[in-house]
Amino acid sequence: MELLDGAGFADQSVVAQSESKAMDRSRVSQVPTASWIENNANTRHELSSVGHFLVTSMFWWREMGFALAIAPIVEHGRRMKEPKTGMHTRYDVTMALEAARNRVLLVPSPEHAVLRVTGKDRTTWLNGLVTCDLVATRTRGEAVYGLAVRKNGRVLADLVILVEPDEIFVVAARAARDRLVDSLEHHLVMEDVAVEKSPLDVTFAYGPQAMASVSRASGGFVASFDRFRVGGAVLVGADVSLVGAEVGDEDVAETLRLEQGVPRFGVDFDETTYPQEAGLEKTAVSFSKGCYLGQEVVCMLAMRGRVTRRLVSLVLDGVPVRGAVVRDPAGDAVGEITSAVASPTLGRAVALAMVKQAYVEPGTRVQVEGREALVVASPCP
Repeated sequence: MELLDGAGFADQSVVAQSESKAMDRSRVSQVPTASWIENNANTRHELSSVGHFLVTSMFWWREMGFALAIAPIVEHGRRMKEPKTGMHTRYDVTMALEAARNRVLLVPSPEHAVLRVTGKDRTTWLNGLVTCDLVATRTRGEAVYGLAVRKNGRVLADLVILVEPDEIFVVAARAARDRLVDSLEHHLVMEDVAVEKSPLDVTFAYGPQAMASVSRASGGFVASFDRFRVGGAVLVGADVSLVGAEVGDEDVAETLRLEQGVPRFGVDFDETTYPQEAGLEKTAVSFSKGCYLGQEVVCMLAMRGRVTRRLVSLVLDGVPVRGAVVRDPAGDAVGEITSAVASPTLGRAVALAMVKQAYVEPGTRVQVEGREALVVASPCP
C-alpha cells in the first residue's frame, strides 16, 4: 500500500516542483500520510479532484484491508479463550444448571491435576494408601471417589481415581498435588510402582446424558463419575471438541455443588478435617476393604463415637461471606460458613457450614449475619 501511496502522489510532487522551485527536495519526495493530508489545507487544495478521489479511495481501502486482514487473527484469539469443546455458546448460570440437570454440561477444571501410577504392584500398593476400594472397581469403568488420609486420620487430599488396564490416574486438587506425591512416595519401599505428575487436563461432565455424550470424545480416558448426584463423568486428557455439549465454568460448578450440598476440599474441609466431619464416610470410605493408612482412626470414629462438629447445608436469604459466624437462637456461636452462593434454582442463598454436632439435624434453625438459616439434608435433592 505504501507503493500505491507513493504512486498516487508522484504527479502531485512534479506539479509542486513546477510551481515552486524553492521547495525542499526531501519534502517533495516524502510520501504524505493520511493525517498529513487531512490536516494540511495547502496540500489539500493543491490536489486535483481526481487525485483527491484516488488518495481518499486508497486510504479507505488500506484501512479496510487492514481490518479484513486482522479479523481472522482477532477471531482466532477470541476462540482460543473459549473452551475447546466445539459446543454451543457459553451462557448464564441458570441455563447452565438446567443443562446439568436435564442434559449434559461440560466443565473444564484447571484447578485439578493428574498423577499417573504405573508398575505391576500399582493397584495393591495404592489401595493400601486410600480410603476407597480400588480392587472392587477395577473393571467397572467407573471412577471411584476416595481420600488420602494421614496416620492421624485427617484428610490429606480428596481423589478421583480411574483404574485403567495398564495404569491408574489419580485426579486431585492442584494445590494438594505436591503434598500428595510426597506422601505417596514416602510409602513406596520395594514395590514395582512409579508415580509421576501428568500434564493431562481434566474435564467433568454433569447431567443424565453425560456418559452418552462424552462417548464421542476422542483420545484420553473417560469414566462415569456422579458425585453431584445428577449423573456425570470425568475425562482425563480427552479431546471433547466433538462432544457437542454446552459448557460451563468453575462458577457454574460451584453453584451446582452447593445446591447439591457437596463439600469441596480446600474450601469446606482441609488437612485439619476428619472424613466424618465433612460427611464423606458414606461416599469416600470403604469399611470392608483391607488395611490402609489412617484406617485405625477413621474406623474408631465410626464405631466408637461421633465427631464434635460436622458440615451441614443451609438455606437462607442473602449470601453470607465465607467465615461468617453461625449462631444459635440465643446468639451463641456454634460454627461458621465455609462457602455460599446465590441459588438460581431456589431463588435463595445456599451454603455449607461447619457447626457443632448439636445443630446438624435437618430442620434446625440457626442465625447467620442476623438472618435465619435452615439446616437441610440437601438444598436441591
